[in-house]
Amino acid sequence: VIVSPAELSHATTQALGTATPFLALCCFPFLAATLLCLHKAQMLFDRWDGDDEQLPEQIEQRLNWAMLWISITQFLVFLSMGFCFSLLPLDAIQSSVALIVLFFVIVVLFFCIGLQRRVVDLTRRMNPEKQGSVYDIKFRKKWYGSCDEAERRRIGEASYTAYITISYTSLFLWVTMAVLNVFIPVGPLPVLTALVPWGIGQVTYLLHCIRAQAKS
Repeated sequence: VIVSPAELSHATTQALGTATPFLALCCFPFLAATLLCLHKAQMLFDRWDGDDEQLPEQIEQRLNWAMLWISITQFLVFLSMGFCFSLLPLDAIQSSVALIVLFFVIVVLFFCIGLQRRVVDLTRRMNPEKQGSVYDIKFRKKWYGSCDEAERRRIGEASYTAYITISYTSLFLWVTMAVLNVFIPVGPLPVLTALVPWGIGQVTYLLHCIRAQAKS
């Protein structure tokens, strides 16, 4: 049986509509892992007498893992919200189901903010020099400003790795979407969307390099 591109596109859309509620529920294991990491970090902090140099590293490791699980949770719920907004006009998902998913996403996002606050608060208790609150719009700027040279170097290395990864991933998605568009007419929007992060990342990175060199 030969399936036409239109039939394949319709079947894929309907499948996404069915899978969206379950995709939103996939965040629960990561929330549980976050709570476990925070609990272990709090237990280690309660044992810390201020002199042991190994416990702070173990605590920071638990907190870093907690932030990773929170980020994955946010990715999943944002993905679910995006599916709801895109599938609702196509009648691939019922309005009542979409509303439930959107309400669930909002609740989970607020819960994630609360978990991020716990991570930041525990980090500040270990490092009183740290500044910033997750509820502050300029949190990232204040937090970076309170980091020492070693922390800024680690942030720079991680940022460069993220920049390279996003660049290659965006180009891969752009090529995939462009080729897929030949066989299944998905339209120009997915192709452009895959290319936009690459363009923004390239321009931002190069402009920052130019400004940094001018200041030096």
